[in-house]
Amino acid sequence: MLFKVSGYGTKRTERTVSNFGRKEEKPIERCPTIKELEKNLGKDYRITIIDWEKVLYRDFGNGFNVEISGVSRANSRKPATIYLWFGDKLTNCVIAETVKGVGRSADAIDKAVNELYEYSQKLIAKGYANRDSQFKMKHLCYEGGIGL
Repeated sequence: MLFKVSGYGTKRTERTVSNFGRKEEKPIERCPTIKELEKNLGKDYRITIIDWEKVLYRDFGNGFNVEISGVSRANSRKPATIYLWFGDKLTNCVIAETVKGVGRSADAIDKAVNELYEYSQKLIAKGYANRDSQFKMKHLCYEGGIGL
């Protein structure tokens, strides 16, 4: 990575080599900070610490909640990972679903979280609204799934 000085200040750029062997410089895309994401996603989201990482958190109010991991550093270009949890106490929580490779924009995160909310509603409708049924569901998924 280079810092190229232009007439109007410093611009972060990345030096790459094209397919034709020419050296090119392109601006590094800046990902939004965790505070910017919290603001853009709305009042349902909050910043908290889970497993020693600053994450975004949203409680669906139906026994399920989401943890949005990998968004605590604006200079990282890695995608976010979203975990759908069932339970509200640390000792009783079960991960119901994991979505990897989510874009770092508020729109991409919001879309994935809304899909997980719909999935949580389907789980509740199918009777998977307690820890024991969630645990059994995880084991059924390895043996052919539950067909949601």
